[in-house]
Amino acid sequence: MAKYGRFENTAGISVLWDLNKLLFQVGYDHYNFFSTTSAFDYLDRNSEIVYGSAAFIVTPTITIGAEGNAVFTRYDQTVLNDNKDYSVGGFIEAELTNNLKVRAAGGYQWIDFDNNFVTVPFGPFLLIVPDDKNTQDYYVNGLIAHRFNATISQTVSAGHENQLGVNSNTSR
Repeated sequence: MAKYGRFENTAGISVLWDLNKLLFQVGYDHYNFFSTTSAFDYLDRNSEIVYGSAAFIVTPTITIGAEGNAVFTRYDQTVLNDNKDYSVGGFIEAELTNNLKVRAAGGYQWIDFDNNFVTVPFGPFLLIVPDDKNTQDYYVNGLIAHRFNATISQTVSAGHENQLGVNSNTSR
């Protein structure tokens, strides 16, 4: 049985500019990932995340807008590739009741990796495995958030996007 313990931390700042019917938001986050087991130390990394959105309040319960972000990831080891991840798209949010909200988003994502291969640990050896250098694809996601009371809430989400892989550049 593999143990995949990890510590993840995100810290950042964001600014929201409310112009009545228009909302502008920009932000920055710093993300750290540390494996708590030596078998997965090659996943240790940090990322700089810059994001922004512009939204228009159509009605008091419906908002539409555009969003985008850029993520710059650096790994501590050279097993996986440092990369730059960009996405841009649109979204719609609706508040169905005071306690029930839905959100749908979609757009385009591209990731540029430093190399078109990964080095996979195999016992005392490192195998060089060919992999995609660049990934371009659509993203789409949906979310339903329900708040029972001030302390209990639940969220269900589903979507399609590219994410950083464990033994490859990306997973889909």
